[in-house]
Amino acid sequence: MKKFFALLLTIGISLSLVACNTENSSAEKKETTSSSQKTDKKQEKEAKSKDNDATEDVEGLGKVTIVGVGYNDEIGIDGTDDPLKPIKLGSAKLTIEQLHIVDIDPTDDAKQLYFNDEDKVRAVVIDMKAENTSKKDVMFHPNQSVLVTDSGEQLESDMMLMGEAGGDFLGKVTKEGQTWWILKNKSKVIKNIKMIISPPTDNQTLEDIGEEKRLNFQILDYEAALKKDKK
Repeated sequence: MKKFFALLLTIGISLSLVACNTENSSAEKKETTSSSQKTDKKQEKEAKSKDNDATEDVEGLGKVTIVGVGYNDEIGIDGTDDPLKPIKLGSAKLTIEQLHIVDIDPTDDAKQLYFNDEDKVRAVVIDMKAENTSKKDVMFHPNQSVLVTDSGEQLESDMMLMGEAGGDFLGKVTKEGQTWWILKNKSKVIKNIKMIISPPTDNQTLEDIGEEKRLNFQILDYEAALKKDKK
């Protein structure tokens, strides 16, 4: 859980800086950046000391509460410290590092910039790393994967919070980042999420390289996830 909150702190600081940049002069930007970096370090320490706490105040984002954690033995997210298991899709290699469902009480800036002025937000957040193992140029978009929940929602990733783990891979390139899918229903309990990942395509021929991959994630609530991770 520590790593997840540390990554959220990073993205939260980025969102905070974006909001400030739309309002401040260039002189004020410097001061805001310096202040935000100090806040980032302080909050990261706090997150590390409270890994049993499901809620954190994330600078530039708001109050974030983990309500679900995803597990999939095939890719190595199994509650152990064993290495993660990348999956192959043609010439691409994809590592899913973690999947969480979070509730957010966003800041005013985050509401306006990213959450359509919603007072409450529930989202699926996935951290991933994508690699092209071929010298050929390919297009690969795991950050645009479709998610299907057992609560009846089919989700596309949020364009503003899509992360960098996708796009054109011009030869042997690696990209990683955090991608968000915003849930419409903020109250239904989710116990399973299916992630549908399209294969890469050849930049020259536009033909698929490999086959579509579907991953099923078991979702545990925060307390159950803590118990599983400590086994």
